[in-house]
Amino acid sequence: MQREQVDVVVAGGASHVVTLAAGLSTLSTIVDIVSVGGASAGAISAAAEAFAVPVHKQKALLKKVLTRDYLKDRAWNPLDRYGLYAGDNLYKELKDLFGGKTMGEALIPLRVVVCDLWTRQPVVIEGGPGCNPEHAKLKVVDALRCSAAIPVFFKAWTLPEWRGNRLFVDGGTAANFAMGMFDDSPRRTIGLRLTPAPMDDVKPVRSLVAFCEAVASLVLWASDNAHISRKRYADVISLPQIGSGLNFNLTDEVFEERWAAGVAGVPGAQFLL
Repeated sequence: MQREQVDVVVAGGASHVVTLAAGLSTLSTIVDIVSVGGASAGAISAAAEAFAVPVHKQKALLKKVLTRDYLKDRAWNPLDRYGLYAGDNLYKELKDLFGGKTMGEALIPLRVVVCDLWTRQPVVIEGGPGCNPEHAKLKVVDALRCSAAIPVFFKAWTLPEWRGNRLFVDGGTAANFAMGMFDDSPRRTIGLRLTPAPMDDVKPVRSLVAFCEAVASLVLWASDNAHISRKRYADVISLPQIGSGLNFNLTDEVFEERWAAGVAGVPGAQFLL
């Protein structure tokens, strides 16, 4: 039986990338993913799919970076690109995974959402066959580092080969779940995102950390739902949120629970049955 050819968009989710990566790898066994894209953590999973990174390598990388607060490599000067954490450990691990590959080398069309602080707008960086020639020469690690630069948390990043010293931050800031990313394609777009928390899920705000997390969650909620029409909602797979997305010190048990949730969440999608 011939499998359906689809485009896939993966939402951001910080450390929930474990669930999203597991969901995307599972989805790839059910349909033929022709094009893939995403923002923030979702962009990392999308790039892994576009470059055919084996699932076991993806899982090993995620387990390494999401334990022991490995990603919290405190910046020596938070005013330098405005981030509490340098993000150098994240960059190093991404470079180990993708090496010096450029966006143009992706095996299938890849789209990565970043936010240009100079224009105050999101930008889609293209990769793979037929991509924008200006984007093709960009290093994959730089595009992904920009897309995962959570404002204030990680330092902003630059793409000097393309836009000089402009600063870029997390693509999820403005377009965390850009379901319209492949509107120029005749194929169906399937979206992978996290299930929104229920309205009665009350979490008191009594600290600066809790305040920042609450505001970040509100921004992501608005971004996620701004890009989904009722017609498109049938093509969205919502995967369960387990714990906080800003928890970068996952235990082995929580890590495996999130991974299992991503695997189990895809086969149950009604439109894939």
